[in-house]
Amino acid sequence: MSSQQKSRNVAANPNVVFQMMQVLSESGKGTSFIRVAAVPTRYNAGDWNAFTQDMELLPGTYTFRFIDGTVNTSYTIVTGAVQHIH
Repeated sequence: MSSQQKSRNVAANPNVVFQMMQVLSESGKGTSFIRVAAVPTRYNAGDWNAFTQDMELLPGTYTFRFIDGTVNTSYTIVTGAVQHIH
């Protein structure tokens, strides 16, 4: 699981904002290269998780797996724009 930590004096300002970023798979590869079952594209955020097209992730670096044999690929998700991956 991905995490992000922020420090704030909640007595002075109780609002803590976390910005998630949309991630879009350009290839539309919807299953992982793990051919044991129809497993969705995966991303690693401490553990392998199912990726859903246009999902939102916290900014950070994630490794993705795809069905077409592409080696595990890392992408850095940054704030301010939709992140396009494989």
